[in-house]
Amino acid sequence: MTTARQRAYLHAMGIPVWLARARGADAQPAASTGRVQLGPGQGPVLLLCGAIHEPACLLASDVARALACGPVWAWPAAPGEGLELPMAASEGLFTHAIIFGSETEIALFGGPAPDMLGPALVLRAPALDTLASSAGARRGLWRILADNRLAKASVMADGKTA
Repeated sequence: MTTARQRAYLHAMGIPVWLARARGADAQPAASTGRVQLGPGQGPVLLLCGAIHEPACLLASDVARALACGPVWAWPAAPGEGLELPMAASEGLFTHAIIFGSETEIALFGGPAPDMLGPALVLRAPALDTLASSAGARRGLWRILADNRLAKASVMADGKTA
């Protein structure tokens, strides 16, 4: 059985993967038709925050600089506006989506987000205000980025590359 990350890479390369459909309690929740407003930028990582003002905060720019590739910020759009998130994912506009905060997840999906949006791997992070006030939360975000090979390589104090 392939992992979600392996399926995302195979899909990005145009290699179809056949999977058995889940039944009953094993089924993934379907993404709602949540719409997002995309901010400027281009890159394979979509950063989903709760409101239009959040990408302008200092911490948001620190998060963007920590990524090895350019991100695109997005936030929930008004009804009838923006881009349907599942459609953007299925068109291969991004390979990873990072959701900042459970409120954002609920606003976009009406509950827990699926682990995959089409070929894009969905990662969950604390809300930006939580990250701003907690060093532990920031370390946790760095670990998420590093584990998914999204963080810029940096040299640690002991000379090892993270």
